[in-house]
Amino acid sequence: MLGGVSAAGAALDTVQCYSVSDDSWSERRPMRVGRCWAAAAVVGSDLPPGRARRLVYTRSVERYTPADDRWDDLGDMPTERKDFTCSAVKVRLR
Repeated sequence: MLGGVSAAGAALDTVQCYSVSDDSWSERRPMRVGRCWAAAAVVGSDLPPGRARRLVYTRSVERYTPADDRWDDLGDMPTERKDFTCSAVKVRLR
């Protein structure tokens, strides 16, 4: 689960992972910037969510690598986005 919105309306940077085999949740490395209404798609074993923050349109994209519990900056999208969707179709990320 990526981000969300606090009761005070702030975008959250939290990342939580659910294990089907253990039926449990664990905390992962937080995102660099809090996000709400983010979109994500799995590419190979990585998760690259676009960055969307409440009432703010942004361009940046980061990739999460679960094996390393690491976030990497992938640069900016050409156009700012908010409230978008994301899909992976034979994609290769840098």
